[in-house]
Amino acid sequence: MIEKKKISRRSFVTTAAASAATLAIVPRHVLGRGFIPPSDTLNIAGIGIGGMGRTNLINLARENIVALCDVDWDYAGKAFERLNGDIEHLQARIDQPPPPDRPEPSLTSVDPAKARRQLDNMKRLYREHWPKATRYTDYREMLEKQKDIDAVVVATSDHMHAPIALAAMSLGKHVYVQKPLTWSVSEARQLAQRAKETRVATQMGNQGHSLDDARKTVEYVWAGAIGEGCHLLFPVTDGVGHRPGLARSNLIVN
Repeated sequence: MIEKKKISRRSFVTTAAASAATLAIVPRHVLGRGFIPPSDTLNIAGIGIGGMGRTNLINLARENIVALCDVDWDYAGKAFERLNGDIEHLQARIDQPPPPDRPEPSLTSVDPAKARRQLDNMKRLYREHWPKATRYTDYREMLEKQKDIDAVVVATSDHMHAPIALAAMSLGKHVYVQKPLTWSVSEARQLAQRAKETRVATQMGNQGHSLDDARKTVEYVWAGAIGEGCHLLFPVTDGVGHRPGLARSNLIVN
């Protein structure tokens, strides 16, 4: 007769939890090249998703987009539904062969590798995340109810950037906040203090400075390729796209 082993409830729960954790953490080499294991992805919430927020979420589509929040779902919904047409347009540009008589790429040419990554992200956001993500109109309700959020993208109207970022950081959420970061110096100091207290990852949306062209310009300046000093002229507006003009900036190269 085989003696049955007695297993306590605590022992069973502990063993089951450990087994589940082992199965959830899938090594990258098991999935193969190009696949991200679930344990390496973040649960992202987007707040203000109809404009720049949509662009940010496209770039984050390899993560888990678990929640979307916007005060105007009529506008935001149409922006997301346009993704289908944007996907078709980008696919057509990728499929179009380069002109045979143009050995050098033009300013409007498409980098095939970057374009395919962008296309994959757009498809993933539109076909996987958009239908499944929980939708909210009030970021406070979202932060209160949805406990699985790791990080938040804030791309709302400017005056709400700091209040939303402060609320998210207070709950231990990492934040990516579009520019302008704050409305006042006081808000900037509050954000800096909250980031220091919570030790979460924070970043402001200055993604333009990360582009290859911007980095190349900096390298030109550092290398002295344009001399020891110059004046820069760049277009400016009143903040809402009207009354364009030129602003002058003195660039001093040490």
